[in-house]
Amino acid sequence: MLDEDSSLSEIFIEFAGDSRYEILIMLEEERQKSVQMAKDLNLTIQETHRNTERLAKVGLIKKDHQGFFALTPYGKILMYQLTSFRFIQKHKEYFTDHFPIDLPKKFLQRIGSLQNCELIHGNFAIVDKWISIADESKEYLRIITSQVPPEFFKQKISSAKKGTNVFLIHGQNTIIPKNFKKEISNSTIRKLISSGTYKRKMITKIQTMMVLNEKRSTLFFPDLKGEPDMYYAFISDDPEFHEWCLDYFNYIWEGAGIYDDSKIQEI
Repeated sequence: MLDEDSSLSEIFIEFAGDSRYEILIMLEEERQKSVQMAKDLNLTIQETHRNTERLAKVGLIKKDHQGFFALTPYGKILMYQLTSFRFIQKHKEYFTDHFPIDLPKKFLQRIGSLQNCELIHGNFAIVDKWISIADESKEYLRIITSQVPPEFFKQKISSAKKGTNVFLIHGQNTIIPKNFKKEISNSTIRKLISSGTYKRKMITKIQTMMVLNEKRSTLFFPDLKGEPDMYYAFISDDPEFHEWCLDYFNYIWEGAGIYDDSKIQEI
């Protein structure tokens, strides 16, 4: 175990060097010669040589017979694992007071898949994104929310009436505006449920929320108390981001129970 820890420490030491890390980033894109790397990184040839020697020594890069440096298969795998660090570091301030406490380990391990996204804030801006995602949906609309903004609700129903398959997950902690409960199970909803276009389930408590169609996704993590936070959201049309969200939705859907609108709270 000591030898393994020692080897891991050596790797982190190499990643800790700014110039060496920048070299690795460059080599993720394409193979490079020392002269070009020195020029792009504003390093001397001697500095570049010293850094590439160190990276080669720990097996992260190699030099071919033409003088080009490239990541080794080992280096490629390690760089891919760093996507999680990059995502978390990029949004360090956000993750200071948000934590996905409800995420199973297998989704935390894939959190780097979320790196290509934008962090937006503001309730009105976020609800507008939800509405546009619902409006753009053709195949499906998948929703996990603890709140039901009326404008989004109307667009969601409009999309379902046009043939979009809606899959909805609410929690026993989901809240709706006062006197709105009759809307969530009105005759239109019942007809859509009967037709199979509108499906809904319920879980005990929603913490991580999302709204996605077949192309775009929004994702919300809970605050440090485990409460949903609708003021900040990650949004993206990146395929890896979307796949992560879709997999998480399907995981929650499989474990969800029968929808009980009596559990929905009016405020």
